Amino acid sequence: MSLQNFASIPAALALLTGLTACQSGSKYSESLQQADDIVTRIERVHVECELSKDRAREASEWLRAIVSGDFEGDALTAYNGFVEAVDASEKQSKMLNKAVSPMERAAEPYFDDWSNDLNAFTSPKLRRRSQVKLNRARHRYETIALAVEPTQASYDAYNHVLKDIALFLSHDLNAAGELKRDVRSVVKLLEELNEGFDETLEAAQEYVQNSALPSGVRVIAEDEDFDEDTDS
Repeated sequence: MSLQNFASIPAALALLTGLTACQSGSKYSESLQQADDIVTRIERVHVECELSKDRAREASEWLRAIVSGDFEGDALTAYNGFVEAVDASEKQSKMLNKAVSPMERAAEPYFDDWSNDLNAFTSPKLRRRSQVKLNRARHRYETIALAVEPTQASYDAYNHVLKDIALFLSHDLNAAGELKRDVRSVVKLLEELNEGFDETLEAAQEYVQNSALPSGVRVIAEDEDFDEDTDS
């Protein structure tokens, strides 16, 4: 081997080391990006769930006003308000569905990658701690999924009932007084639907509070004691 080639070895090793470090750093950054991405998608589900709860309530309020005769202006204006509220509720249901699908698509690779990365630890202690955090994060996510999936179905069914009532009244608005029993059923459906909304909102909020990236960094003084990391 020539001296020239021999001299180039340290430079090549340095370049290779640098590339490896960059690749490793990129992998870690991608993992954090995945974590941030799923939090963002869960926040979107939270927002759409809140809006869905509002739209469902508004449609119910319009219906009760028509059936009880407790509305301002003429009956046709009140009916049109009810129809618009039902349309808004149905559109919002689709927005909720659109928010849930990306969350579900982001969750599977995120948790799979985290699980696979456990094998890369050389420290058994840190591996165990990461496993605990993974299990808790996965459980928080599954709580959201278990709450929102039946809520989506219930919301669609609720809107179908309202649309049927709107169709019924479109041919005879004088028949509104005959719908008192139907209104009670709608109110009951709304109460059950709100339970699903609230469970989803609570679960989403808990996930975000525990998994969102820190908004700032506090420097720890050299003489400051701190407890070993624990998961809330």
